[in-house]
Amino acid sequence: MQDLHIEIRQMTQSDVKRVVEIHQNAFEGFFLTSLGSRFLTEIYSAIVEDPTGISLLAYDGQDIYGFAVGTTKPAKFYRRLIRRRLWKFFLASLAPIIRNPRILPHLVRGLSLPTEAARPEGWGTLLSIGVTREARNLGIGHLLVTAFLKESVQRGLKKVNLLTDKYHNDAVNNFYQHEGFQYDHSFVTAEGRWMNEYVIDLPVSWSSSSKRNEKGL
Repeated sequence: MQDLHIEIRQMTQSDVKRVVEIHQNAFEGFFLTSLGSRFLTEIYSAIVEDPTGISLLAYDGQDIYGFAVGTTKPAKFYRRLIRRRLWKFFLASLAPIIRNPRILPHLVRGLSLPTEAARPEGWGTLLSIGVTREARNLGIGHLLVTAFLKESVQRGLKKVNLLTDKYHNDAVNNFYQHEGFQYDHSFVTAEGRWMNEYVIDLPVSWSSSSKRNEKGL
């Protein structure tokens, strides 16, 4: 694995299946993962096709080892997501809801994301970043974050924010801080999950970008 020659490229629809596999392994036990591969496929497909979407892959010419996705206009992205894919999301989540009806209120609250995601003009959001288990600690997370921020600058953004778990998540919190993100505030979701929000001002100094081999990325 140390001899990987990674390049960062744009994600396409044909890559979504592999990205979903990486997501399921990287975020085992998380709510979105519990909704299944069909639901995740709809989300990642929507990001790829949306004009506000940023979707990048770490690729060695043969396989995908990580991804980073986000949007330049979060509120508009979520509104479009619901308007265009609500029926598909319903069908994709039907089996998980039947197995565990308690997830339904969480899913319904997710439909409020257009309001919650509202940010000033010029703010984008890093929605998700995942790296395969075998490629962790090789600096791939750093490459993906750097590429994501560079594209954000090219798209005219002034800031990028992200959310991550506050507790039992030190490696990820440390990773984002080392990448230049600044802690903004914490809040608790309706499900009792504490989250940290981080923000980074753009443009950043790519040459001074942070440590590369943080645990897990």
